[in-house]
Amino acid sequence: MVAVTSYFVGVDWNNDGDYSDTGENVSTDIMSDSAVAIAYGRDTARALSPTMAGTGAFELRNDTLKYSPDNAGSAMYGNLVPGRPVIVQATYGGTTYTLFHGFIDDYTVLPSKSDQKVQVSCIDQIARFAYVQISTYLYQGVRTGTAVGHILDAVGWTGGRDLDPGATYIRWWWEQGTDALTALNKLIGAEGPPAICFIDGATGNFCFRDRHHRLLRTVSNTSQATFHGTTTEPIISEPVTYDAGWKNIVNQVQVTCTAYDPAATTVIWSSSGNVGATVDPETGTPVIAGAITNTITIADSSTYTITAVANGPFTGAAAPLAGIDFQQVYGTTTASISWNSGLAVTITLTDAGGGSAITGLQMRGNLINTTYQIQLTNQDNTSIAEYGVRGLSGVDMSWCGPDDAAAISTLLLNRYAQRRPIITFALNNVSATRLTQLLARDLSDRITVIINNLDFNADCFIETIGYSISNGQTLITATFGCEKAPTDSANAQTNPFTFDAATNGKFNTGAFGW
Repeated sequence: MVAVTSYFVGVDWNNDGDYSDTGENVSTDIMSDSAVAIAYGRDTARALSPTMAGTGAFELRNDTLKYSPDNAGSAMYGNLVPGRPVIVQATYGGTTYTLFHGFIDDYTVLPSKSDQKVQVSCIDQIARFAYVQISTYLYQGVRTGTAVGHILDAVGWTGGRDLDPGATYIRWWWEQGTDALTALNKLIGAEGPPAICFIDGATGNFCFRDRHHRLLRTVSNTSQATFHGTTTEPIISEPVTYDAGWKNIVNQVQVTCTAYDPAATTVIWSSSGNVGATVDPETGTPVIAGAITNTITIADSSTYTITAVANGPFTGAAAPLAGIDFQQVYGTTTASISWNSGLAVTITLTDAGGGSAITGLQMRGNLINTTYQIQLTNQDNTSIAEYGVRGLSGVDMSWCGPDDAAAISTLLLNRYAQRRPIITFALNNVSATRLTQLLARDLSDRITVIINNLDFNADCFIETIGYSISNGQTLITATFGCEKAPTDSANAQTNPFTFDAATNGKFNTGAFGW
């Protein structure tokens, strides 16, 4: 074995943004008979699959009760709770590689006298997105990368961002009451493969890669390493699995594209229950609008808030006006709104002093109505004749317009009408070459895999990565899930125009591209 220079497993117990306080370096307490396990990427090793939340797990020895939450004598007493930041790093050859950025998800104390330990499970920030319900403005004319940024804003993301612009253009985009992970995967589906979101290990940045990123980034359009089954380093380790790709064939794509346009200004919500609905301020769930008394009383110099949900997305909402959008029963009331587009808005009623009451509250705006729908069908007849109809499943392309849907469906058929093998292999630190490669490789890296007994020799893209650090932190194994690269990728990045070259014409001689 070729050992790494050092490992670092840190838990920010006091949640102050560093891992340098007492007890926060837990590396020496990792159980020698267990492994630090890490996984991230997609939920299966193919470019069509959605983003998988990153996970981590390790066990800490607890013979001194250092990690027992009820031990008042522990330096971490009061801080041994889920939600604390976690980092896993390995240093080798003068470079520190961050293998995992995340948070403690669960924390289980095992009090066995012979084996006192604590089991720690971790998730990355993307996993947390599944628990956050978001509501956004209604945005017009955004690309997918911009919409990803709006989701990050909605969840309160304060970390770094590395977002591709996105190739898909969405005419109208919004989310209301959707969990952030589902919202992200809808955008990934609308962008098309091989788009992906992930947390970058080295920087902790949230990354979005659009469907063109493998054509533009060197790590994806040029093979970064060649892995061999035997003889030549870096040599692949067991286990190796091979999936011929029959189940992943897609030869028919059907997408329903919806066109939206704003309607004329109209009442989009009313307290009488005739239009729209109201959200219960305690539970956040829509209730019958009539549950709010049509006469609303506001205490002296106080405010009263209502979250109003329209019958559909809207834009151009206006703050209700006295005498038009509500009638003053007594006193003086003014109304304001939290924003002017989306699917829901918070109306705040403010009393001017002395108490007031209103009736017949309503809100006006422009609903975004469905003007037409187009069902686009694209298929590969040669593949259908050979395998039967194999439709696309598990990919939400509902944000696509007709042009992007046509482009993505063509891309899908070009790449999946015939099988694309998936190969998963391990790489461990038996040699310096293998150790360097297992630490340096990342998602979307293009690599060459040669396994003679499979008669497999092809470029592949890394779609999933797992790490296991075991045997008392002496053995580190990386498991790469890879999909065979499409043949068009190798040529797609070639420049179609070459300027100022003698063989291709020169501008200063008046010729353009012979």
